[in-house]
Amino acid sequence: MTTRAVSSKLAPFTRERGRRDGEAAFEALVVSFSKKYKDVKSKSGRTLGDWSRHLRWEVGADERSIHARNTRTLLMLAQGRGTLRNPRGSPKIAKAASR
Repeated sequence: MTTRAVSSKLAPFTRERGRRDGEAAFEALVVSFSKKYKDVKSKSGRTLGDWSRHLRWEVGADERSIHARNTRTLLMLAQGRGTLRNPRGSPKIAKAASR
């Protein structure tokens, strides 16, 4: 996520994952990333092309909205795994979640 505008060349990365597969501009970007950094691989063997195929670039209004969204997401994940029973139970957590 970023607060900056996305370059028109990279705009296909902002589209929803399910709606861009097969789209010429998106496929060209994936190929471009794959060719430019051929030697880059993760420990699991994934390439930059794999990474770019799964990338979704989101633009937020400002840093505060990005922070609030990330905090809510983390709280929901923690609660779903049983590590956080009541996210509203703590004043600090409730304040962070309400931003």
